Amino acid sequence: MEEKNKKTSATKQAKIDALLKELSNSNISKVKLTLEALKLYGDPSILPRAIKELTLESHSEKNNAIIEFLSCLKDAKARSVMMNLVQDAEYIAYRQILLSTLWNSPLDYTDYLEVFVDLAIKGDFMITLECLTIIENLDGPFSEKSVMESQVLLGNYAETNPDKSSQKGGLISEIALLIQDFQRLVDSED
Repeated sequence: MEEKNKKTSATKQAKIDALLKELSNSNISKVKLTLEALKLYGDPSILPRAIKELTLESHSEKNNAIIEFLSCLKDAKARSVMMNLVQDAEYIAYRQILLSTLWNSPLDYTDYLEVFVDLAIKGDFMITLECLTIIENLDGPFSEKSVMESQVLLGNYAETNPDKSSQKGGLISEIALLIQDFQRLVDSED
């Protein structure tokens, strides 16, 4: 029985490897078919390779197809993989694209509230905007710990960046208001 499982696993991995190679194809029709097949046969381990197929120079059909694929992830295991990639320095060039796929995703990223606050604070205007959009769309319920950590991050930011008139400062202020609302929700649950 164990031998059969190993063989099945090896066959599946060979299929996934072959599909991942097809992602580098220049024929957009083949790329789209490959992405459809990866929805069926793939698992979250394919995400780093799929992301590396994105080109940063243009909004090509291939980019759009990969972004749509990432935005439609439904496997709950993909959440932690995506969040690791968003935070990984190796993927920093893709961060804005990845964040945009998260707020379009059917997956719930509520557990990562303080990560989004931290990314918003450390990122540029566009990263902050993407994080604000994600935070606005989080379903909750929020843990008291996550809300408190977010408030600490925002408090530290306010101390070192008193200028709220900048565009980014305005977005951070909006995030702070949302976190206050989340705190009220947490308090009302007690």
